[in-house]
Amino acid sequence: MNIQLSKPIVFFDLETTGLSKTNDRIVEIAMTKINPDKSREDFYSRVNPGIEIPKVASDIHGILNSDLENEPDFKSISNEVFEFIKGCDLGGFNIHRFDVPFLFEEFGRCGIMLNTRSIDIVDPFVIIRKMEKRDLGSLYERYTGKTLDDAHSAGADNLATIEIFEKQIEMYDLPDSVREIHLKSFEDLGRVDLDGKFIIDNDKKSILFNFGKYSSKTIQEVYDEDQSYFDWIIEKSSMSTETKMYAKQFKNKLSSKQVST
Repeated sequence: MNIQLSKPIVFFDLETTGLSKTNDRIVEIAMTKINPDKSREDFYSRVNPGIEIPKVASDIHGILNSDLENEPDFKSISNEVFEFIKGCDLGGFNIHRFDVPFLFEEFGRCGIMLNTRSIDIVDPFVIIRKMEKRDLGSLYERYTGKTLDDAHSAGADNLATIEIFEKQIEMYDLPDSVREIHLKSFEDLGRVDLDGKFIIDNDKKSILFNFGKYSSKTIQEVYDEDQSYFDWIIEKSSMSTETKMYAKQFKNKLSSKQVST
């Protein structure tokens, strides 16, 4: 990989019981750590989700409930997974919107907090979205000239993503560091949390709500108008753990500001 690495980067892929970050669970995780000296380390595990895998999910990744009866649950491997990615940047296909927040939720259930704000992300899907729109299998064939076998197997998808990213480095005028690629890829998103429920407005120099009845209002405006909305997000909504964490931080900050004035 011809790119500057100031710290290791872990490419990873998850297979899950479904698409809900709060209700579904991981059934397979594959990770490849690329170190600054270009050496690689791998981690792979299937995971017993503790809930039924819907047929629609099994039809995609081929994993059945019976396949996971003797596999560990996520809590049993959570410390090992966390130590593997600790101090690393992250890479993967569409991980910014799915795999990273999904992993954040799983860690949260185990009492482990992943500080996503300190992690730079390279996501070939985001790069592709700026250049063209294709699925992983088609892009793999386009970039490598090969057919992607075992699609929707976490290991195969993960390795395919690494190959695509390596080809993108060769083909596109990308920066030569993970940090610069992260900034270039996500500079137009302005998200505070991974789900984009809160966004940064540089003109107003404030953070805005990006959903619901208060969309486009600043957190200060919402706090002044309806403090209970923060409580609803934190205590009753089905939003991600990370989004709730930010809502709590904003509420506490605004509350202390009000008291001090």
